[in-house]
Amino acid sequence: MRTKLSFIFVYAFILLTTNLIGQTLPSENEIHEFMSKGILIENKSNIILASKSERYFINKDSVSFLNDTTHFSQKDIKYLRLQLKKLQEFEWNDETISGAEIINSKKLEKLFKKKDFWEKYYKKYDGSLNFYSMPIFNLDKTYCIIQIGSQSYKKSGGGATYLYKFINGEWIKEKIYSFWES
Repeated sequence: MRTKLSFIFVYAFILLTTNLIGQTLPSENEIHEFMSKGILIENKSNIILASKSERYFINKDSVSFLNDTTHFSQKDIKYLRLQLKKLQEFEWNDETISGAEIINSKKLEKLFKKKDFWEKYYKKYDGSLNFYSMPIFNLDKTYCIIQIGSQSYKKSGGGATYLYKFINGEWIKEKIYSFWES
């Protein structure tokens, strides 16, 4: 009887949390659609992208969107928080982003430790090194938040956390939540 009650409790909890969120996390296809109709349209130059974005993760200074009740309902904010927990696991690949040259992050981290990193980098690549966080969406996929960073030498870089809105089949940049540069 106790096992049966435990099973019912776990099953009810799963159903409740699923209904609370109402959806699963964005699929690779949804991420690819956003990138191809939003970011990659804006950035037509050669994109060199780190496969993971741990160097520019959304942090406590750039999560002001979690207080944005103009664009997001409380259910949206819960859904955004759920996606934020998945950021460190996310890795770019050819299915999620096309048209960019993706550099393996583990290889990149080893290279970053070397003094002559930027000299070697520019011998092989033409353009700055970019870091994109995993795009996170509101529940109905009408808004998307992404953090984009770029670095071109040891102390030259910048980026921002952007809000995009899906209007008439296009992702349009609507707001900048935070901005940094060095």
